[in-house]
Amino acid sequence: MYTLHCTSKVFTNPVEFNCFISLTVYDVGGSQSDRYIIIINDIHVDIMDYIVPAACNLEDFRQMRADFEWENKFTVNTTLTDLHKYLEHLLGSTNIKCLTPEKTLAGDCNMVAANLYTKSIFGEDTLANVNMRSR
Repeated sequence: MYTLHCTSKVFTNPVEFNCFISLTVYDVGGSQSDRYIIIINDIHVDIMDYIVPAACNLEDFRQMRADFEWENKFTVNTTLTDLHKYLEHLLGSTNIKCLTPEKTLAGDCNMVAANLYTKSIFGEDTLANVNMRSR
């Protein structure tokens, strides 16, 4: 009779957030060999498969916003010139929901500010505060 003891380790590549590297080590008690190692090829995961647009009340959003760090600022260059169309594009391509009421975003202006929220299927919250201006 054989007894199987198995240990797996999964590593993420800090440069590629969607790449996991794994190796499994196992031994079979009573067998001729001491240990077997299986190196699993890179596993690529699309994070968009695991996040869904979600609702969040304003008080909860404000509390999470106060708790999280908000230092990830970046500039986006795009061919889209309409800020509202860019916001729609952003919402559609990131599976994120806009919490800012539509009537607040309405009208012609060279600036748009919106609060965005999504939740992963694992229960993790993602918040974004988007401030855009056209040049």
